[in-house]
Amino acid sequence: DTHSQNTPSCSGFKSDFIISFIFCCIKRKLYNGKKRLYNSAMTIKEQLNGVSLELFVEGRLDTNTAPILENRIKEYFSRVIELTLNLSAVEYMSSAGLRVILATQKMAGTEKRVIIKSPSAFCMQVFEATGMAGILNIKR
Repeated sequence: DTHSQNTPSCSGFKSDFIISFIFCCIKRKLYNGKKRLYNSAMTIKEQLNGVSLELFVEGRLDTNTAPILENRIKEYFSRVIELTLNLSAVEYMSSAGLRVILATQKMAGTEKRVIIKSPSAFCMQVFEATGMAGILNIKR
C-alpha cells in the first residue's frame, strides 16, 4: 500500500530527507528566509510526583541538545508510569528533537503515558507539518 509507506507513524519515517526538507520549509516560513545565529542551549527542570514526572524543557531542542533530553528521559523512564514533556518554552525544535519525542512515545507503548504539554507555536507547527499532531498526546 503506497499511502501507508508515505504516512508518518510513530514507528519511524520513510526518509530523513523528507524531515529535513519539512524543517527547512518551517524555518523559512517562520524567519522569512533570514539567517539567524543561535546559541544551542537548553535547560530541563524536573518535577517528580510519585510515578509521574514532568520535564520542563526550555530553549532549543536540536542536534546538540536532544541527546541531553533523551538521557534525562531514560534516567527516569523505568520509574514512572506517566511522563509529561512541557514544551511551552521551547523556541526551536529540529528533527533530532522530534525523534527523541517519537522514540519516547514508542518506548512507552501501552504501559506508560506520554503527554506533550503546552507546546510552543514552533513545536506545534513541527508536529502539524510532520503529521505527528494526530499521533502524539498533546495537551494545549
